[in-house]
Amino acid sequence: MKDLFIRFVNFMKNSQWVKGLFYGLCGGSIGLFILFVISVNPNIYGNFAEWFGAIGTIGAVWLAVSYRRAKLNFDVDAAIRVRKLRKLPSNSDQYFEYKPELQIDIFNVNDPSVMIKDIEIVIKNRTRISHLLEDKPIVIKGFEAKRLETKSVSNLITNMEDYKILKKQDPKINVILFGDDKRTFDIRFINEDGAE
Repeated sequence: MKDLFIRFVNFMKNSQWVKGLFYGLCGGSIGLFILFVISVNPNIYGNFAEWFGAIGTIGAVWLAVSYRRAKLNFDVDAAIRVRKLRKLPSNSDQYFEYKPELQIDIFNVNDPSVMIKDIEIVIKNRTRISHLLEDKPIVIKGFEAKRLETKSVSNLITNMEDYKILKKQDPKINVILFGDDKRTFDIRFINEDGAE
């Protein structure tokens, strides 16, 4: 019986409908109070339309301010670019050096600043390449964008076969925020100059 009671209390604490019921009762009580005040003397306290308009305006301002301030909203465009550079004189086109780069564009599309603790690449076989930020941590202010470039993928991609294998594994990029909140984004692969 005690176990059942504990489960019921935990359910009530974590339930969204309990919060909805509480807020509904609070809103209903406020509404009844307003109706009571209006019925006493509408000439002094105003009529229902005035009260309704005032509450609606206050609610709209509160919603707009809380949504704009509280929500982190940013987008990440990550791309692994591979360029081939000639290693030997131009008359020999069979030897190339491959230059892989990871470019990360972060767009903060909301007001609060985004504080990024680390960025890591996650490959399907659960391999993680972390600590991609050389200058850490970084802060991107509201409505700003920042480009990060790193050559840390050069040990992963030494030739075009490595590039193709990594591309097939469909790696993702994790952006780790302060508080250890992780957001996952796709990585695009760009083969410049037709490297093969």
